[in-house]
Amino acid sequence: MGGAGASSSSSSDSSAEQQQLEKLQEQLRQVQQQIQRLQASNVSEDVKNAQLQSLNSEAMQLQGQITQLQQQIAQEASGSITA
Repeated sequence: MGGAGASSSSSSDSSAEQQQLEKLQEQLRQVQQQIQRLQASNVSEDVKNAQLQSLNSEAMQLQGQITQLQQQIAQEASGSITA
């Protein structure tokens, strides 16, 4: 029974990275939803702009992390194919 789970440590690494990627993507979706709700709200423009700037900054950081992780996963995938 235990052999299937222990057969490949690299697949568990990639699944952990995949889970992290999905978590980051979900966080990005939540930030994008907050941005949409804020844009549709009746908050004053000054407050709205400050909050939008903060949320957009957070979204950009998440996108950067997602891109980095996707590149890392792709590099590891291509490395395991050629090895």
